[in-house]
Amino acid sequence: MEFDNALRKETEDVAERVRKLIASGITPPPVYSAKCKKCSLVELCLPQASKKVGNYLLKVIEDE
Repeated sequence: MEFDNALRKETEDVAERVRKLIASGITPPPVYSAKCKKCSLVELCLPQASKKVGNYLLKVIEDE
């Protein structure tokens, strides 16, 4: 793989986005995919549970 100017720029952009994400202190929500079934961290990240909780909270808010 050649590390040309385009790839260097893309790498710098990704690094900057990661720095901003870490500095914000906000963890992005997990997104469930087929890969989750084989992931050793699925019980910690709970990608399906966060969606269910979000749906529940929206329903509670709408019912008020």
